[in-house]
This record gives sequence, C-alpha cells and structure tokens, in this order.
Amino acid sequence: MSVITSSPVDKTSSTANIDSLAQQAAQLDLFVRQAAADGESLDAVERHTFDQVLRIGRRAIDLFLSLQGSGDLGPSVVTEAGETLYRSDESVRRELRTVFGLHVFEEWVYSPGPHLKIALRPLEARMCLPAGINSYLFEEFSQFFCVEQAFGLSRQALLTTLRQDVCVDQLQDINHRLGTQADEYLEELPVPAACDEGELLVLTGDGKGVPLVRADAAKLPVTSESPERPGNRRMAILAGVYSVDRYHRTADDVLAGLFRDADRPSQSTRPKPSFKEVRACFTQRVDDGDGTQVELNGQIAAFTWAAGRVESRLRPGQTLIRLLDGQVSLREISEVCLPDEVHAVDILDIIHVAGYVQRAAKVFYPHEKQREAFSRQTLGKLLAGEVERIIHSLQVRAGLKKLKGKSAKEIATVCGYFRRNKDRMRYDVYLSHGYPIGTGVIEGACRHLVKDRMERTGMRWRLSSAEAMLNVRAVFQSSHWETFHQTRIEKEQSQIHPHRSLINNYHPLTA
Repeated sequence: MSVITSSPVDKTSSTANIDSLAQQAAQLDLFVRQAAADGESLDAVERHTFDQVLRIGRRAIDLFLSLQGSGDLGPSVVTEAGETLYRSDESVRRELRTVFGLHVFEEWVYSPGPHLKIALRPLEARMCLPAGINSYLFEEFSQFFCVEQAFGLSRQALLTTLRQDVCVDQLQDINHRLGTQADEYLEELPVPAACDEGELLVLTGDGKGVPLVRADAAKLPVTSESPERPGNRRMAILAGVYSVDRYHRTADDVLAGLFRDADRPSQSTRPKPSFKEVRACFTQRVDDGDGTQVELNGQIAAFTWAAGRVESRLRPGQTLIRLLDGQVSLREISEVCLPDEVHAVDILDIIHVAGYVQRAAKVFYPHEKQREAFSRQTLGKLLAGEVERIIHSLQVRAGLKKLKGKSAKEIATVCGYFRRNKDRMRYDVYLSHGYPIGTGVIEGACRHLVKDRMERTGMRWRLSSAEAMLNVRAVFQSSHWETFHQTRIEKEQSQIHPHRSLINNYHPLTA
C-alpha cells in the first residue's frame, strides 16, 4: 500500500496537468478492459481501481490549484475600510491536505507592511480554504474515525482507506479544532420545525465518570454525590432534550418489558424520539482574572443549556416532561434553570425504582425466583400508583422479620427513597397519558456519548481533550452533523477572509 503525497504543482503549463488527468483516466479504462479480458479477480481490480481513483483525485486537485494563478492583485490593494495592504516580496508556499493527498502551491499574500500579520491571502480566500493545513472534507473524514475509536486506530484507518499516514498529534489537533467549533454550534442549534416534533417534549439528565490524567483530575472538584473513591475519574454531567409521541400502555406491558417476558410488546410499535440533543459538561475551577479560583458547576452549565433548548422548542400547549433519576441535585438545579413560566411534569425513572425494589427483595428473600416474584408484585403496585401502600408494607414486613443492622438500614433507605420521590411516582397517571417513564435516552447517551469512547482500557484524558471529544461526539450523534459542518465553514470563512471582496476582479488561469 502506497502513501499518497504530492510534489509542488508543475508550473510549466496547466495543459500538461489536464493531459495527465485525462491520461490517468484513460489508463484506468484500459486496465479495467484488460482485467476483464484476462479474467482478473474482482478483489484485485477493486483494489487497483481504488488506488487509481485516489491518484486521479489528487491530480484533479493539483489541476484545480494550478488553474488559480498566483493570486497577484498588484503591488498594493485598499480595503473597504481604507487600509492599504502591500504585496509580499516573494510568493509564499502553502501546503494543503485533502482526502486525496498532500498538495503544495505558491501564492502572493498581502499585509499592512513588512513583518506585519498577513491580512489577505487571495487564492485561499478565493478557494475558501480553512486556516490550517487540512481541508474541511479531510477534517470531517478524519472525525468519522476519531469519534468512534482511539486516535491510534483512527490513524491506521486513514492509512488503510485514504492511503495517508497522519500522525496522532494532527488527529488530536483536528479534534480540538472541531471541538471548539462544536461547542459554539451546540449553543446555537437550529430549532426543529414544529411539524416534525413529537407530541411531548422531554428534559432529562444524568452523570457519567470520565478517567482523566492525574494532573487534570486534581484540578477539578469532586461533588458530594460522587463515589467516595473516585480516583482520577471526574463526572461529566449530561443534559438532554428530545420530543416523542405519546405511547399508551398498561402496567402489565411495562412489567413484561422490565422482566423481558417472551410476550412483551414489540419495540417496533414504540414511538421513536425525535431530535435528540445532548450536552456533556464538567465542573471546573477557573481563574476569575485576579487569581481567585471560581467553581463553574457542570450541572448548572448542562441544565442551563438544556433549559435554553426547552425554551426554543416548547410549543404552546405542549407538555414538558422532566424525566430524571433520584439524584436530588439534578432535580433542584434543573428546576432552577427552567424559566418560572415553564411547568414540567416530574417523573422518576422507573428503572432506578426497579433497582431499589430489587434491593428490598434481596433483604427479604434468599432465592432468585422469590426475589423476582416479590419485585414483580411490588413494581406492579407502584405502577398502579400505590406508593404509600408499598412504603407501609415494606416497613411492616421489616418489623415482622425483626430486621436489624444492615438489613434494617437497607429497607429504611428504600422507603426513604420512595417517600422523597412519591410525587414523581404517579405512574398510573403517567401511563394513562402516554408519558415516557424510563430514562433510556439519557442512559443510552451516557453509554454511547461517554463510555464507548472515553472509558476504553487504559485511557486517560486531558480535560481539554475530553471536552473537545464530547462536544464533537454530541454533534456527531445528533441530527445536526451535516448542518454543523456547513455552519462552521461559513462562520470561519467570514473570520479568516474578511477582505474577500478584494478578489472580485481577479482573473485566474483558465483551462
């Protein structure tokens, strides 16, 4: 397998480039015809053809670059603001990596004076090139690999597919660059059309630990609800917003799903969430400018963002569901972040409730079948809205068994959890209205957004790298990936080529 690079563009004539491009295409045509006549295998033909297509693509880009000319606008130009920019004494060498290989071209550039920052790169402005060496498409291609697997594996994947050996540092730099742009984009997400939204709008959230390098972990505070021995893990707080249609089902339907019964309702009938938007934020300590360390709470950052999405997406008369587990701080902070005029129906995640029921079952019964029968019966009553009855029943059962020590403490914990959250456990009402009662979307986000990429064996992240990756993955796993790239290109072009109007009368070489 060869690695594709390109020497500087041949300046002798664009005609030679055109002839070369046509010749390579003709050679490929002859190869395919001869391979068919000789009975070559499809695999051999496919591999050779792919390599040739990459070479043809590289030659096409070289031709495109050679037809741009030199970017010479004359000795000087005047901006719209009246500033004079002067041409460089010598042309400047510019490297550009595309999906077809590494290219080089020469261009004249303009600045306010000697040794001052370049203000105009005519050819780059004309071709809408990015600030760095990599083309926008190459950046996008690279992240298809990087967001799903380790940078080292991504390097190998690019070598295998595009025949280009790009070092890990460059792939990390691309991810940092896109992470910054993704951070800005997540703050300005487009609002889905009302006609495409589901009947209900859901606000949800959770936390997931990320392993950081020791130095960065030491800089971050450990919240009171983190594990007692977090090591170098720090909590990324996830907040999400999505819409979904109502889904009417019975308590028996829910139980069948929870216990994986053979006759449980088919998932194909379940409405699919629409426009899932998720953000992950860390709690950090930052310098406020005078040497004082100020804590930026990740929960507040995540739910402030989510509250903004709720405000922009919530339609008049639409029901907002706030679906969370029993973590008190998440509920309180999400309440603070939502505008006073926005009312949410609070629902406690049924999966976490089932976990507490299972804890009680382990106290009362030694055998698995007994525990399952108890859990099924108890959850059935909870789904019928009988929370107070279940609390009373657990306390009576504990008294009859004369539980002490850890067992008594465990039942007290379960009863306390139900008592604190009883106003969010009106499952009979929720089911009758077709509301979702499980945090599957945010639990899936914890797994797909964080765990699957951030917690691989031996991984330790720099905080800045972890934030960048989570931002890119948040956009990648949303429905906005293509729009994100269009938006970031447009935004960057307006920033790095502010004097683009000066090339309106520039006439490059033509074919």
